[in-house]
Amino acid sequence: MTQATTTKKSRSSYTEEETKSILQKWDEFKSANPKWFEGERVEVTAFIESLAKAYGKTARMIISKLSRSNVGYVAKTYTNKNGEVPAKKDEVADFIGKVLQLSEADTDSLTKANKSALAKIRDALASNVPIETLTPAEEVQRSTLAQNIGTYCSLDNPGILQRLPLKDLQQINDSL
Repeated sequence: MTQATTTKKSRSSYTEEETKSILQKWDEFKSANPKWFEGERVEVTAFIESLAKAYGKTARMIISKLSRSNVGYVAKTYTNKNGEVPAKKDEVADFIGKVLQLSEADTDSLTKANKSALAKIRDALASNVPIETLTPAEEVQRSTLAQNIGTYCSLDNPGILQRLPLKDLQQINDSL
């Protein structure tokens, strides 16, 4: 038993003349508005809508045509309700992994966490003093400097000085 196969002809919803005209008008618009892709893009939206109305298409159809035609149409950058470009979860996890000097496996496991929780951790890490990686000898030096400064300044809790970077403790000690 043979099965007949049907081939679907792709048909364009644009005539050649419409396509040429739309692309020509787009080129003219870009030339007249060299920074069309920046800011709120109100002019771009109005222009696209005028093309859609003139050719009996939707704005989305016109945008698709421009995108497929490789004429330099740049899609509007998505922003969240705060007006910010949202970071991808992987990028946030990578940032946290770099700051905390995590292994690749540990960094990958971060991507399983909730994105808003990761963002809060990223923001907390970004607002604090970078984590300092010290050798055991430098750790001893930092501890000794913190105790000396704490004793000199009569601090009740010299351990709080342990949070300061080693170079800051050295500067404070040198100024005493």
